[in-house]
Amino acid sequence: MEHDHGRISDMLPCLYAFAATGTAAILRVSESSATWAKKFLDLGPQGIMFLIPPIGIRGSAHSVVRVSGYDIDEGYLGSYQEEMVIICQVESVEGVKNVGEISAVDGIDCIQMGLLDLSASMGYL
Repeated sequence: MEHDHGRISDMLPCLYAFAATGTAAILRVSESSATWAKKFLDLGPQGIMFLIPPIGIRGSAHSVVRVSGYDIDEGYLGSYQEEMVIICQVESVEGVKNVGEISAVDGIDCIQMGLLDLSASMGYL
């Protein structure tokens, strides 16, 4: 979604297809804000990728959104933090220098390198 036109509704067919095949969906949030994080989490992916872990900014609409099976999944509130994959993307030389500190943040499961942005930050377009 970061490089897309930003219509969340366009993701639904893909999410349905992933769910039908048992494939995990990880969405890259277009903006690191509580509003966008909530919109993406409400769609029910198995993970989201953005700069700040979602703990502390997640609202409580779990009973009316897809992620909890519209309140059918009674165990959702007790397990969502363990089941959610949190990915940080490093896109600069400074980020690479700080990857040890970034990986030490509680709750981060994976660090991905943004190779093209990293190259650009080094002057290699």
